[in-house]
Amino acid sequence: MPFFAVTPSFFKRNLWALLAAVGLAFVLLGFTHKFYVSTTTVFYDAEEQSLELTVKVFIDDMEVFLQQWDSTIRLDATDESKNANALMEEVIPKYLSISAERTSLPIAFLGKEYKNDALVCYLEVPLPSFPQTLIIENTLLFSLFDTQQNIVHFKTKAFRKSFLLHVQNQRATILKREIPVK
Repeated sequence: MPFFAVTPSFFKRNLWALLAAVGLAFVLLGFTHKFYVSTTTVFYDAEEQSLELTVKVFIDDMEVFLQQWDSTIRLDATDESKNANALMEEVIPKYLSISAERTSLPIAFLGKEYKNDALVCYLEVPLPSFPQTLIIENTLLFSLFDTQQNIVHFKTKAFRKSFLLHVQNQRATILKREIPVK
């Protein structure tokens, strides 16, 4: 009998160790799967008569996305392109839109900040009164990544509803009748 024999019982006894070894090999060899996701929070502030938007996206993903318009763009807290804000102000509303009663609403880019590996963008939409139907369309990064998912959280002081948007489902619809009246 050989010194070391690989038998079916060897595989049964060591299945978890073998699976762990294969998994580790994939990680070490770079066969990891990247997760493509953004989060957008839309808060309706009735007192301010506006929608306040916060968009969180991975910095490197947004940089690659913006490079479709400017190949030299650089997003980095310590070394950022001078035209980064202007480019985001121009591009984001093309891929993130809000409409009320089938009328597109203007989105104002207020600014951004870097938090670890995320870029957080702040936007605002004037909304004097809540419409019967509000539609949020978010297609950010869909043109780059087939598996991109954009999570949208809609909030008021008394209501919260979340949506998972992807290439096959790009819109979130909020109906006024769904929101509890205070």
